[in-house]
Amino acid sequence: MDFATRWPLFGWWLKGWDELGYVPHVVSANAAHLGGGPDSKTPRARQSRDRLLGVMVRKGITPPDLRVRPECICAECGPVLGIQHWRNPRGRKNPRKIGRCGVQYDFVCPNRSCGHRIVTPVTDPVAGVIDWDRTGQRIGDGKPKRKKFTPYPDSTLALIQAALDRHPHLQHLDDPGPGQHLIVHIGRDTAPRTTAAPLTTVACTPHHALIRPAARVEDRTLRMLQPSETA
Repeated sequence: MDFATRWPLFGWWLKGWDELGYVPHVVSANAAHLGGGPDSKTPRARQSRDRLLGVMVRKGITPPDLRVRPECICAECGPVLGIQHWRNPRGRKNPRKIGRCGVQYDFVCPNRSCGHRIVTPVTDPVAGVIDWDRTGQRIGDGKPKRKKFTPYPDSTLALIQAALDRHPHLQHLDDPGPGQHLIVHIGRDTAPRTTAAPLTTVACTPHHALIRPAARVEDRTLRMLQPSETA
């Protein structure tokens, strides 16, 4: 999103496409909301990542349907395909409708009977792509693949403890299900979440750590998610 909102030449860049004979279309979407549904051959990404998509259509060609219509559940109408609804659709500061879900726009039910109430898109949890047979290393045993004992820094232990405090219901599970483990973002200032939700942005270097439950932080196991999982 910063490409459009923070780069002062974004409007100039779009005009460049016009000079080349294209009509630029800009679409705001979250990766976790794309795919899935009865008419899609693509599974939903298990990653919550707000993105800006540019589709350049040659002049004279009818543009494709670029509406973002994720599967949603309406409390009154049941399963529906949500409609992207901008909180300030006529705002001069955002004429191209660029923004993040839950901040600049929401999804609403397409039916009038419920008053087009706000709905939440269906997402797929990261638990479905985690290799649960792969084991981690006990946190109290220090960092793996070191010639000598190297304890985790206090900042990492504090980060894990803060994650436990945020999800107290996971602290004393003897036999947790796939969706009842913690994902902690090592080296990033991002709120922890459970494996029942999509991941946050997957970057070039590993930073998503899977934490398995135990009574004490030192007895919990930690391992970084592997490329085969984050792919």
